Amino acid sequence: MDKTRFWAERLYVNSKISSHIYYDEKDIPEVIGIGENEEDPFLTDPYLEENLRKMYEEKRAPVLTIEDGWVAYMAFSDAENNFYIGGPVSLATDKEEKSGLYHYRRRHQLSQRKLNIPRMSIMKLAGILSMSLFSLCGLEISEAELMELSRIETGKKSEIEGELVNYKFDSSENERKHVTYEYEKKYYDAIKRGDSDYFKGPMYDKLHLYDEIGKLAEGGLKQAEYMVAAGLALISRAAMEGGVSPTEAYAVSDVFYQRLEKCKTQKEMYQLSSEIQRTYVKMVQERKKEKKNSNYVEQCKDYLTQNFHKRITVEELAKQIGVNRTYLSGKFSEQVGMSISQYSILIRIRAAENMLKYSEASISYIADYLCFSSQSHFGREFKKKNGISPSEYRKQNKNIHFLSKQT
Repeated sequence: MDKTRFWAERLYVNSKISSHIYYDEKDIPEVIGIGENEEDPFLTDPYLEENLRKMYEEKRAPVLTIEDGWVAYMAFSDAENNFYIGGPVSLATDKEEKSGLYHYRRRHQLSQRKLNIPRMSIMKLAGILSMSLFSLCGLEISEAELMELSRIETGKKSEIEGELVNYKFDSSENERKHVTYEYEKKYYDAIKRGDSDYFKGPMYDKLHLYDEIGKLAEGGLKQAEYMVAAGLALISRAAMEGGVSPTEAYAVSDVFYQRLEKCKTQKEMYQLSSEIQRTYVKMVQERKKEKKNSNYVEQCKDYLTQNFHKRITVEELAKQIGVNRTYLSGKFSEQVGMSISQYSILIRIRAAENMLKYSEASISYIADYLCFSSQSHFGREFKKKNGISPSEYRKQNKNIHFLSKQT
């Protein structure tokens, strides 16, 4: 591990490239080159690491890749299954980078904090990757071979770079603009909160939102389809952060993708988009309600534990917590697997076990202290749990240290 850390530190000192090292396929990486006050796109967007890993696994070869025509990364693995990522690195000019940063931040859910993206040519990055492969893996792969493996051409702009320039020009000519990052963040957070009121307010104007998505396709129908699909991905992820299980969120999104494919008009797609938003908001609300119900049960258990020596009715307990008696009883049985009275007896039997082991209190006193209706009732419940009577339990479990102190 010292060797890899030395590599990462020298990489940052000499080129300002940050690195993420995943040791033996572990999920949490060692990060070198990103300060406490700097943004980490791999932290805010876990799919970034996942996609780079997929690229590597598909080719089983070092990865040199370019995102949006100007952001580059390198990735590779060694014989010990440690996975290395270097980047992001900027291949753009000042002007191009300023324009591209907005979209980069949106894609990877970054805020406006400082972002470490050193600038260099793709050939220089290929050289760094070549040296890294030799020092960490013993592989001799030249810059040209790495460029060829990654299908990156030199000496001219890539196809995506040319298309990006045309897109920017077209957007400028038609005065097309994008939804702001702040607006998108508020929308995302509203889904995560399960806040249905947010979408009733003045900020949620669907037509305004659709106009500012940006050009995703030539035809209006295909544009709408792409927009709804992108929104579905964003909303489902927000719902997962709001407490919805990934399995459930993905299953619902699969159903919506299938329905989207069957839509014939833009109106149908936009109506589906509204249904997607309502469905996921409701799912988040239900999960939060379940969590709240679970909290009621935990409060109930805590109160019974703290007041084990008092006679407490279910009605008194419900009043203490502030919920309906029938509702509390049903939720408690559903989540704990026994009734409140059964749980209360269990708590008192556990207390009795300690008193039998560590005190000289009589069995009749223990039964009365723990609010059993009679000594025989206490004996029946105790034997039901332990298989023996309280007196037999005391004989078998009397604490030796306690006895020595009494003599």
